[in-house]
Amino acid sequence: CEIGRGSEGTVLVWGSGKHGELGLGEVQHSPFPRPLPGLREVSIRQLAAGQRHVLAVDVQGLLFSWGCGASGRLGHGDVQDRREPALVQFFAASLRVDL
Repeated sequence: CEIGRGSEGTVLVWGSGKHGELGLGEVQHSPFPRPLPGLREVSIRQLAAGQRHVLAVDVQGLLFSWGCGASGRLGHGDVQDRREPALVQFFAASLRVDL
């Protein structure tokens, strides 16, 4: 999975989506950049892509994650894959994140 930003701050994803890491709601591959609808209303400050998962931090310091959830790597307290960006509740209550 590859991630980037469009000219207006839109989060773009492309490449392999075998584990949901494209965040487009279904397992797929995309040979070209596509806007990520799940973060359309969120102002993202930082992005980071692992081999099978993606993290995004918004301007308020809230953490979103999606992709392969093996070994709890997404931070949601389980090992489930997420096929769309999901807020990591642990940080939403009081902590803020900086990648």
